[in-house]
Amino acid sequence: MVMVFHEEKEGKDIMHLGKSKSKNSVSLYVLKSTYEYGFHSTKIVEKLGTTEELAKKLNGEDPIEWAKKYIEELNRKEKEEKKEIKATYSTSRKISRNENRTFNGGYMFLDPVLNELGIHTICRNIKKRHHLDFNFDDILCKLIYIRLINPSSTLSYHDSASLFLEQPDFTPRHVEKALRVLSEEADYIEQQLFENIRKTYGHHLTYLYYDTTICLYDSYARQSADHVIPMEIYYDADMMPLGYKINPDHLSSQPNSDIEEELIRNFDITRVISQSDGGISAAGSDTFKDWNIPNTHVTSMPSSMLDPIQKKEANNPSGWNCSDLPGTFNLKELRLEQEIQNPSRFYWKEMNQNDGQRVILCYSMSDALRARTIKELYILHNPNVLPAITNQEKTWSKDVIAFVTNLHDENPVRIVRNGLFRNQVHQNFRMLAMEFPAVSSSLSESEMINAHFITCYCALCVYCAFMKDLDLYDHAPHIQEELSKINFMKVAQEGYVPLYTPNTFTDHLHERIGYRTDFEIISTKQISKIMRNSKRKSYIEKEEETEN
Repeated sequence: MVMVFHEEKEGKDIMHLGKSKSKNSVSLYVLKSTYEYGFHSTKIVEKLGTTEELAKKLNGEDPIEWAKKYIEELNRKEKEEKKEIKATYSTSRKISRNENRTFNGGYMFLDPVLNELGIHTICRNIKKRHHLDFNFDDILCKLIYIRLINPSSTLSYHDSASLFLEQPDFTPRHVEKALRVLSEEADYIEQQLFENIRKTYGHHLTYLYYDTTICLYDSYARQSADHVIPMEIYYDADMMPLGYKINPDHLSSQPNSDIEEELIRNFDITRVISQSDGGISAAGSDTFKDWNIPNTHVTSMPSSMLDPIQKKEANNPSGWNCSDLPGTFNLKELRLEQEIQNPSRFYWKEMNQNDGQRVILCYSMSDALRARTIKELYILHNPNVLPAITNQEKTWSKDVIAFVTNLHDENPVRIVRNGLFRNQVHQNFRMLAMEFPAVSSSLSESEMINAHFITCYCALCVYCAFMKDLDLYDHAPHIQEELSKINFMKVAQEGYVPLYTPNTFTDHLHERIGYRTDFEIISTKQISKIMRNSKRKSYIEKEEETEN
């Protein structure tokens, strides 16, 4: 059948009624005439149904007349949303004391991922099981947003949550109760995320990434010096998190967790790739733990830990390969503006050690600048923890990273890509684990640790799923920074004015999520609609709708 539309009326950007006649029925559509790039066109906004279907639903009302009224109402609402808004400001009227007028909206782009991971359902189950009389869901979601958007905040959980467009639906006292529940339910949350990631993305477990690191935290409970907590994280072959384990008591050995037992029992894993930092051994044996699975390793270390021959090569600016350009390059000739515009670009060269190990040297200007910024921010808030680095010589040679590995069958570019991704995650999440916001001393140290790390792990799952859904691996070094910049100023009784600079990253976000926030001003009704829509859908559902 060839569909021919008969339009009731024309008008640029005005919705109107369209009819499509077939042999046995007449279908009604909401159409819109548009003019883009020098061409007139008509697009379908909504399919209303056939006249026969509508007649049954409308209790005798004429389908054509109903459709015209319906479209008239749509046009009225759209006109209202597109109205010009004028706000007046006075040079003599003071701002109310303690009035916050600037809010972050970057978290709204994370909402669909929380749907995909089933976090809202997890929270409802926990609330029901514990008979909670407060919004546990809102607390956990806000904690995740804080971890991903404002990790260096020195404010309390509640005050940090108040910096988002949607104000917290809980009190500081509720936060303390929620942390205790999070501690108790940490294993349940981890297991549910494992299952939900499997259902949504599948577990790609031809091989397994095993990651060991250490996290620092300040113990408010004992008012003691910094503590170190060893942490292990498992990822599948796509670098999607599977589970984690912490060892705050520094036990020499720990039993397998439920997730570890499931990995051993239900998956045919051909090998494990153990990833660690220099000084943290994760590759002491050819067999991984007691799993009877071959163990390979990738160890990352700074240039300061290399031997003299390797250091000499790291300091040699010439002979570097590029991840996305042919030929060899001299690092002294790189242009800052070009490197910043290509955040996924890195340079590498490979050496072989006498013991057969591969040493892959890597330099990424964007990653180096970001790592330096994070370190300086941390020192700014914790001046006694690490020596100041502001007087340190800031040359490219100081930022070379080495990846030492026995993976002889793996492409060096892939090894470096995974290593840089892993380092970016650790720079983010190790920093997250450095501080506990001051909460009531009624929480034990064990409860604080468990609650903190399960929240960090939830944030890690959201972070990785967000990158996977939107194919943002090239933006990985600055995702958090970009989300933190998506701020809005509240205009009383009118709406919100975007304060961020639109760029390719925000364009990509808007395109994938299906709404835009980069208008001169967004009315209060529009922002409420955006909030509702972002919470209802997932990126996967949006993609399926587009395909259909």
